[in-house]
Amino acid sequence: MLIYTYYQGFRSPTSIVRDTSYGAASPAAPNPDVQYRQLISRAVTQRLHSPSLDSDQPDDKGYSDAWETNERRKARDKAKTQVLLLGRSWDEFVRDVQRAEREVHVLTPTRYEGLPKSAFTERNAKAVGENERRSFVMSTGEREEWRITQQEHIMLLKSLAQARGGDCG
Repeated sequence: MLIYTYYQGFRSPTSIVRDTSYGAASPAAPNPDVQYRQLISRAVTQRLHSPSLDSDQPDDKGYSDAWETNERRKARDKAKTQVLLLGRSWDEFVRDVQRAEREVHVLTPTRYEGLPKSAFTERNAKAVGENERRSFVMSTGEREEWRITQQEHIMLLKSLAQARGGDCG
């Protein structure tokens, strides 16, 4: 027997399909431990366990700060619901968030290196040779010859388009 559960998640709606005949979540359902770790990460980022969210007194900080506090309160309420759905207590969650805040993560430095110079030598020499053969500064005769060739190509393409029934303008 399959049971479909839908609930409003921390950030977005989430659904879980459980197969009660085996007592395990279906393979498509995310792992609850992974969900819990993601919830802890979000709580650290948004400071959802902060005691300042418990006070009902409005702050004199200004509209944007009041709006942010209100949004954090809503997010905390959603987080509380999701923590309970994951089978954990709020106090345990707060302890895990505080422990995660104390952790220091250091990324190891990565050095990026290009290909060895010899890999490009042959290709560069070939490109330089082609560029030298192509005279970027053409004489007047060469320029006129190139223009005529280009016009012939354009006329050929237009005639092919007309033969296919297209309108070239």
